[in-house]
Amino acid sequence: MYFIKRTSFLACLTFSVVAQSLWAIPADKTGASASSEFERAYSDSDFEREASAASPGRGNQQNQLKTSLQGVESSLKLGAEPLPVEDYPQSLKLLVEDDGDFRLKDSLLREMRFEDISSEDVAALMSFLLVRKVDEYGAENLQHLSHKNDALVCLLDQSPMPEDLGKLMLKIVHDESEDIVWREYVLQYFAEYYRSMWPIGDNAGNPDMPLRRAMQRTLAQALFMEDSPLSGTALIVLNNLADDYPEFGRGVMAKASRRLAASPEACTASCITALSLLPDAPENEDVLMTSDIAQNSSAQYAVRVAAAGRLAKWSERNHPLASERLRALAITAGNSKSDNRIRNAAQSKLDKIQLGE
Repeated sequence: MYFIKRTSFLACLTFSVVAQSLWAIPADKTGASASSEFERAYSDSDFEREASAASPGRGNQQNQLKTSLQGVESSLKLGAEPLPVEDYPQSLKLLVEDDGDFRLKDSLLREMRFEDISSEDVAALMSFLLVRKVDEYGAENLQHLSHKNDALVCLLDQSPMPEDLGKLMLKIVHDESEDIVWREYVLQYFAEYYRSMWPIGDNAGNPDMPLRRAMQRTLAQALFMEDSPLSGTALIVLNNLADDYPEFGRGVMAKASRRLAASPEACTASCITALSLLPDAPENEDVLMTSDIAQNSSAQYAVRVAAAGRLAKWSERNHPLASERLRALAITAGNSKSDNRIRNAAQSKLDKIQLGE
């Protein structure tokens, strides 16, 4: 299933709120003018100020997020609730039956991806995205999440996409009562939705700019929720869009990756994602920061491995400082088991580079 295939992709991938103006494109401005305005708004000083504003305690972050969500709901008229089972089309009632065979559900959703579906089926599938089935520990059932993921893919594949699908995706991502895995999966599809809704270079009429601005703002907010994989997922979405949409600048992408990689609050998955998305042509500060992470015996081993791997990638591109720091990593480390493994991995990579492998 599509959901299962995406699991490893997101493993290396909830919210803190930045200023409401961040990534908010004026309704009459797109393209280069929006890009330059965006870059000015995201100057170094403003970036630091926004990062600081996103740092307070968790409770304050939740309050800010609720305030932000209220604004989004007001402007986009969100607030959908699941349909009662009896209102589902007969062919789709299987999806919400507790005793329904999951293989039949798989087959049903797979077949729907390759056909135009009725407005009644669209309404039912959108309602299904809000249906929750949790286990005894309060986490949502993984098979049910898989089916919701497949239903979302089916809706995204429709042409045109359902009118309120983007609003529903925003509602799910903002809703802290939703399972974090489900919020993360919906967030990853922002890139696909954004490209389908607003094709590259097609600004005719600037359709649904409030929705477009809300999706930009949501991505910005997600980047600053460092203790959740949502921040890493938002970074991947930004990376997907940055080259083709001027409103998402590569300069901002680099700054966001550096900040997240260096943050002591970042969860392991998001930190690994940020390290992997540092620029291929790094600044010296990127190399030194990454080297420090690889050398840090108190850091998570998986994060140190990712940092050492990034140094190796830069060394392969003949970056002098990266090569120097990789050689230093191969000879200087602590005495713990993980230190030895990092040191041996660095030396092995150096040997391969020298042999031209």
